[in-house]
This record gives sequence, structure tokens and C-alpha cells, in this order.
Amino acid sequence: MDLKPNLDLQSVTSSALRKKIPQIKGVKQADKTDLQRDNQFNKRLKEATKSFEELFVHNLIKEMRKSIPKEGLLSGGQGEEIFQDMLDGEFAKKISENQGIGLSEFMYQQLKQ
Repeated sequence: MDLKPNLDLQSVTSSALRKKIPQIKGVKQADKTDLQRDNQFNKRLKEATKSFEELFVHNLIKEMRKSIPKEGLLSGGQGEEIFQDMLDGEFAKKISENQGIGLSEFMYQQLKQ
């Protein structure tokens, strides 16, 4: 009785490779999908932290403005309050578009993990 298998190295190698090729393609496709999903998640996270920083800076400016006393003939009124709030919102937007105060980058690094 012959206990040695009747297989040559080339047939074993080629059949093993044929079995692994679909797995390798599947892994690459899964990695690509995961990478795209991660990039999309990171982009949305970056936008969310920027928006939060903009909101934070807007509230900060609004509270700082409350500390300035209103005096004089031309100060006050509902129209001025609305305009001032819109102007503060634009200031906050411009501040956070550039470097900002660093809050969005800090939050992004913490939440990315």
C-alpha cells in the first residue's frame, strides 16, 4: 500500500492560489469600501466640529457684546439687535473658516479615535 499522495507541487500551488484569489479580491474591495466610508465619516465629522466651533464662537461674541454698556441716542432698538446678531454670526463664520480658536481641530482629533 502506497501512503504517498500522488500530487505534484505545481497542481497544489495553482489550486491553492485559485481558491485564494477571490478572497484577496474581496478583501481589497472591502478595504476600499471601508476606506471610502472612513473618508466620508471623517469629512462629516470635520464639518460637524467646524459647525460646533462656529456656534460656540458666535455665542462667545454675543455674550462679550452684552458686557458693553448701551448708551447714547443711537444705541438700542430691535433692528440693531437683529443686525448685530447677524453680524456676529458672520464674524463667527469667518473666524472658524480660518484657524478659528482651535476647538474644532481638538474635537476632531478626540472624536476620530
